[in-house]
Formats: sequence, C-alpha cells, structure tokens
Amino acid sequence: MLVELHEASRRHDEMIDAIADHDPDLAEALVRAHLDLSRKNMAV
Repeated sequence: MLVELHEASRRHDEMIDAIADHDPDLAEALVRAHLDLSRKNMAV
C-alpha cells in the first residue's frame, strides 16, 4: 500500500506541474490515468 501512496503522490505532483505549465492536454491525460488507477484500486 505504501508503494501505491508514493505513486499517487508522484502523479499528483505531475498533475500540478502540468497545470502550472499551462499544459491542459497533459494535465487531462495525467488525471485520466490517475482515475483509471484509482478505479482499479477501489475494485480490489
């Protein structure tokens, strides 16, 4: 579980960076990938 938390934290940082860099396409892709991972974890 700790590995997943670190991965989620890294992904959050990437999303924040994409937003700060005014890159909406990258931000959207990162959010969608993060949501897919979150859905898989909730299904377990």
